[in-house]
Amino acid sequence: MGVNDVLVHGAEPLYFLDYIGTGRLDPAQVEAIVSGVVQGCLAAGCALIGGETAELPGFYAPGEYDLAGFAVGIVERKKIVDGAAVRPGDVVLGLQSSGLHANGYSLARRVIFDELRLPLDSILPGTDRRVGDVLLEPTRIYVKPILALLKRLPVRAMAHVTGGGITGNLPRVLPKGCRARISRSAWKIPPVFEAIQRGGRIGDAEMFRTFNMGIGYVLVTARKHADEVVRVLGGGETVLPIGEIVAAGYPARVVVVVSDKERAQALERARAHGVAAVWLNPKDFGDRAAYDAALGRLLEEHRVGLVCLAGFMRILTPELVRAFAGRVLNIHPSLLPAFPGLHAQRQALDYGVKVAGATVHFVDEGVDTGPIALQASVPVQPDDTEESLSARILAVEHRIYPEAVRLFAEGRLRLAGRKVIVR
Repeated sequence: MGVNDVLVHGAEPLYFLDYIGTGRLDPAQVEAIVSGVVQGCLAAGCALIGGETAELPGFYAPGEYDLAGFAVGIVERKKIVDGAAVRPGDVVLGLQSSGLHANGYSLARRVIFDELRLPLDSILPGTDRRVGDVLLEPTRIYVKPILALLKRLPVRAMAHVTGGGITGNLPRVLPKGCRARISRSAWKIPPVFEAIQRGGRIGDAEMFRTFNMGIGYVLVTARKHADEVVRVLGGGETVLPIGEIVAAGYPARVVVVVSDKERAQALERARAHGVAAVWLNPKDFGDRAAYDAALGRLLEEHRVGLVCLAGFMRILTPELVRAFAGRVLNIHPSLLPAFPGLHAQRQALDYGVKVAGATVHFVDEGVDTGPIALQASVPVQPDDTEESLSARILAVEHRIYPEAVRLFAEGRLRLAGRKVIVR
């Protein structure tokens, strides 16, 4: 991991030092650990020049140990890769990972051992490998192919996909005014991540924040060099175009608008702005399940990453909700959990509340019962009518809904059970 970290600046790793702490030294155990470190150093072309071994009786349980280390690399100042040259239109290339890459193990252990209750020697679902072998798969070291590439072609930015995933690591190497647009369908998610996601019922956003999801290293290069970069690296690495650099601004775009009303104003607005607009007529389907199945296929065809409901007066089937778990938002004209369902403004006036408002929430299988993302209050005036209160709430909705979408697109909304954590 350490050598990949220094590599992102274009640096060649020179040497590595390690630290081993244990309650009682076991020579055979230490030999096995150091042998693994040596193999990593050989793969990176650097030297293991020493380290520290600490024996701390009573501090560690029998058989337990701590292992840490760091790498030192060197690069000429004028050849530092710092992302400053990145421009809109550049191509984002992803190099395949070998597995978890030493990140996300707390969540992986909880799901595999506590939720799925799988022993180490069992086969991980979706794979033909034992759990222990999958979890202990060594991190892929990209040093030699990347250094060879840098001698031949210009690379404008690089990111090592560690804790925080692509969404947490790639933005840090991009200059002001640029952001990355990543296509989630550009690569197949490895089975280990699919097994963890299913077993823990984890939303996509949290998965991409916690794990590398199959992409261990990212390059940004000029579009004219992209094909040659893929060719040069393709001899030993799996390299895929996974996105592009675009001008910074609002981090999401509308790719399709769907309505069950043929003359919905939203469809007209979408067409006026060159956005795909689809009328999905309920009468063309035998039941709600068939309708939602077609809706799900339509959303997948357009590679939708987030579904935003607004005035869509249909209850989504559990199958559709599960298919887009953690990726469906709704706006409701009340401060949920108060006044769910229809006529929320009328209910607020009938109950004589002093404060109403709007709520953006994730959609679950209930009616307005999903985890709350954002809320904003609207004072109720003594002379308010349903129409006047609705108008003021609508203005608030127009403010907080785009803000919630922006936070989601930036990876700053995290589902934690019934709670939504905003970073």
